[in-house]
Amino acid sequence: MKEIAFIILATIVAGCLYGVTGKQMSMDELMKDGKQNIDNENFTYTYDYKSLNDGDTVIIKDTIHSKEIRGNDTFLTFESNSTLGMYFIGNLTDFNAGDKVKIVLHISRDTFVKTYGAQTWSFDFEIFEEGWDFDQHMPIPFPPSVIKHVR
Repeated sequence: MKEIAFIILATIVAGCLYGVTGKQMSMDELMKDGKQNIDNENFTYTYDYKSLNDGDTVIIKDTIHSKEIRGNDTFLTFESNSTLGMYFIGNLTDFNAGDKVKIVLHISRDTFVKTYGAQTWSFDFEIFEEGWDFDQHMPIPFPPSVIKHVR
């Protein structure tokens, strides 16, 4: 019984000492985990993740494929899927192609309606809390605090 209690306590302490715990994925795995449903009859659009839910933490571990400064933001693509990328606020001078990184994000839900001409659409998204404007219901660049170097 003491051994089980020690293992549980060690796991909790390790999580506190060594960083955030959550579902770990590459960028490609994360994108493949997403699923969308468009219902043109009922004017609904949903986007969810198969293995993530509202309130979950996702840790993206990948290698930077390319870096591009676009205006006041930095656009990074990743080795596991170089066709997709992420915008970060500012010039990430310490991050370059070939760097191994982890990005810690939190999954949240946003549900809203928008009217386009005569159609009113209902949207239900699981999104990354750090990269979403909940008032405007649209993506925003991620803060640099979510990305860190790893070995």
